[in-house]
Amino acid sequence: SPLAVAITRLADGCYLDVNDAFVRHYGWRREEAIGRTSLELGKWATPEARAAWAARLRQDGRVSNLETDFCTRTGEVRRVLLSAERIDMAGEACALVVTVDITERRAVEQALLESEERLRLLIDSATATLSLMRGSKVLARYDDVAFGRLGTKPVHYKGDTSTPTGEFRIDGI
Repeated sequence: SPLAVAITRLADGCYLDVNDAFVRHYGWRREEAIGRTSLELGKWATPEARAAWAARLRQDGRVSNLETDFCTRTGEVRRVLLSAERIDMAGEACALVVTVDITERRAVEQALLESEERLRLLIDSATATLSLMRGSKVLARYDDVAFGRLGTKPVHYKGDTSTPTGEFRIDGI
């Protein structure tokens, strides 16, 4: 399974069991994790984030798709979606915790946002030269006419491009 799954005791947060994906994703062997807490392992990026998650789980009985940061055994910070449900095991309150690593997905989303912003800046700074012409003679030239989102609005003309003073051309788009 690509999902890291763990069962923890709610009272103290000790791991009771973890699956193979937990071992692969976070780097602790099963025997290293079982009997220890996520705080002892240093898995939560901040103890406050773990405390907020645990309070929500105790209050609501479940937490769905909480986006948070977890640390691997090597200290690498990974962005995860965490879902947990309060369960009962032999009369003891426990949590079934499932995480999926979304680090790469978030990196791709960030790269896309940055690319869109660069494209927006390019479009916003796009300019052209507007020339009023009579035949091949330039009557007037307007440089750096902006065509980006903040510049001039597109105008659609019906018929030909002739005006009383000549014809117009837009060069350099």
